[in-house]
Amino acid sequence: MVAFLDGREFSGREQQQRYLKAIDEFDYAQQRGMPEVRRDELTYALGVSLQNVGLTNRAREVLEQAYDVWPAGRTEITLLLVENYRTSQKRELLDRAILLLDSLADADDLTPEDRSRASLLKSDLLNQVGRRDEAMALLGTVPFDRSGSSEQGIQIFRAESMIDEARGLLAQGKRTAAGKLLTEAQEILQKFTGSTIAPATAAHAQYQVGVCTELLDNGQAAITHYQNTIRRFDGFDEAFAARVRLALVFQREGRNEEAIRVFRQVHSLVPRPEDFRNSLFSLTSLRTAILDAAEAWRNSGDFAEAITLCHEMPPVIERAVALKFAAQFAEQWAEAVQQKQQAAPADDQPAMESEVRKRWSASGAAWAELAREMRTTARYPEYLKTSAEHYRKGHDFETALVQCNEFIRAEPPRDLPNVYVLRGKTLMDLDRLSDALSDLQFVVEKAPTNAAAFEAQYLIGVCLLEMNLPDDAERAWQTLLNSNKVKPSADEWRRAMFSLSRLLVLRASDNFRRSQPKDGDEMTEAQAKLREAAYEKWQNASRYLDEYLRRYPESPERIECRYLLASSLHKSSLQLRERLTKPMPTNARTELRNELRTRLNDAAAEYRRLQRDLQSLRANSQLDAYGQELYRNTFLEIPHIQFDLPDYDSALDGYRTVATRFPDHVSTLRAYLQMARCYNRKGEPEEARRQLEQARVILRRLPDEAFKSSSSGLSRDDWAAWIDWARQVQDNRG
Repeated sequence: MVAFLDGREFSGREQQQRYLKAIDEFDYAQQRGMPEVRRDELTYALGVSLQNVGLTNRAREVLEQAYDVWPAGRTEITLLLVENYRTSQKRELLDRAILLLDSLADADDLTPEDRSRASLLKSDLLNQVGRRDEAMALLGTVPFDRSGSSEQGIQIFRAESMIDEARGLLAQGKRTAAGKLLTEAQEILQKFTGSTIAPATAAHAQYQVGVCTELLDNGQAAITHYQNTIRRFDGFDEAFAARVRLALVFQREGRNEEAIRVFRQVHSLVPRPEDFRNSLFSLTSLRTAILDAAEAWRNSGDFAEAITLCHEMPPVIERAVALKFAAQFAEQWAEAVQQKQQAAPADDQPAMESEVRKRWSASGAAWAELAREMRTTARYPEYLKTSAEHYRKGHDFETALVQCNEFIRAEPPRDLPNVYVLRGKTLMDLDRLSDALSDLQFVVEKAPTNAAAFEAQYLIGVCLLEMNLPDDAERAWQTLLNSNKVKPSADEWRRAMFSLSRLLVLRASDNFRRSQPKDGDEMTEAQAKLREAAYEKWQNASRYLDEYLRRYPESPERIECRYLLASSLHKSSLQLRERLTKPMPTNARTELRNELRTRLNDAAAEYRRLQRDLQSLRANSQLDAYGQELYRNTFLEIPHIQFDLPDYDSALDGYRTVATRFPDHVSTLRAYLQMARCYNRKGEPEEARRQLEQARVILRRLPDEAFKSSSSGLSRDDWAAWIDWARQVQDNRG
């Protein structure tokens, strides 16, 4: 009681220190035993002390007890309870505070100052609950006293009312009207910020001046006013509120480092959220302001600042909540970097890959930290899975595998098949193909009706192909396509169809290469079977690829798919040309020639469609090195088909286009060699020689880089030897 009574003689920081000592003594007395005869008075003193040092949650219960047991302090207790309820900003407590003030109307011990204070408090409460007209009417009845404190309160309250009205006008877009109100409010408040004004009043006025300048979009002035509030009135509620507002203004002004520093100060001032009390910020509004700030940084692309703020949030915001926000922001950062890479010109994309991987790995780490925090909850496996997925996207395959294994050890009731698939993919990334195949087959066998089984079946084909088992891979994909459990709309069905088609094309080319007899040799029976198998695979691939393009015209693989289709149609036409060399009835020969022409025209049409698609991508700088190669090839392949039709004049036009469009690429050499063939077929050997001589001239002037970047694999000497051989053949023809 000595410490409590001593505190009554002081104000500000000295008073708080004495009240804190009183609270410690009260708590000690509670443990050692308190005389019952003094308990009621001590309850009153404890409640007053708790409320004045800001321990509002604990103070509320003690003051409510004191209200019933200590009539001698009823007026003071009532006013303190009203302050307590008022700062809670809960409607139920605000209404209770109004009723408490009404109960003071007939109190005999109310001083004029207390009566004015009660009226001002009630006006503010009425305003908070939306009874604005009543609040203003009551404000007009507040008596003026010689000290001037009542008049100051009335003026400040009116200024705050103007600020509230201005906020409403700003929300409606009426900036001019709002600006007038804010300027007038600021002029009123400035009168009460001087050193001769009571500190509590001056602190409040100084803070509200900052609010006015902030709402007027004068960021630098708001910063100055908030900093002055903190410097002059540290320890007051207004100083804390000024720190919050200062951090938010720093953020809006783009002064992010300073904003983070001030947010860190704010958090350090709230070591125990349950004891937080501030007349200007409730705990809920403080948390909202902090989360809104993090969201604002996220929305502006300042992900590093948003994540830093998340890690500063505890204990104001629960650690698990803060970590979840940090993980979500890390994921969104990775997505933003990846989208930026995808939107960049194709030539710039490889250089951005390391940053994309870095961000996905960081997201994996953020989700892993959240998982550790939530280890004893049902969400733990979910966060582990997300972490593993993101580590894999970041090419941190070893850590992704650790997360998958941890998930499987946790034995969650859901998502186990999906994580086995994820682990299978990760093991494939690590080239542990046998282990991967085991995981994928486990899913297909143990969870055949789960959607994960379809992806597993597709990946089994990929894994088998990487293990150099193409027959098994082909069967795996065919099994998926023939299954009645998965529809063509499923992504796994689409990928299986494309992968199977591409495999058929590759195997057809390999079979055709192996079917070629050596120079001067007759084709063996085994080679003939390989040749027939090649044609069959090209034809099957053509059917699949055509169906794929009809089903999925906008798929990511459409470019490669169209190239493979055009190539398969062209190459499979050789079977028809070979059949034309054999004896047959005239009608059959005519029909076969028509079929050959149709197939070649179809191939040319596919190349032209592909060319248009590639031109569109090229115009937007979206062609990578592979796309550039395909683009050049289309200009060569179309005249190749015209040569086979045969339409030599059209083919010559096409080869000239290649020489004009790509003068510094080795495809020009191929074009001149082909033009020589065209002229020979047209019976113009001298013109053919000129084309070969031109090829020799171009070979000499091509830069060395042209041979390094070429996909043909031929060196300058190889091309020279080829051109010399063609000239010798030409000379032998006479």
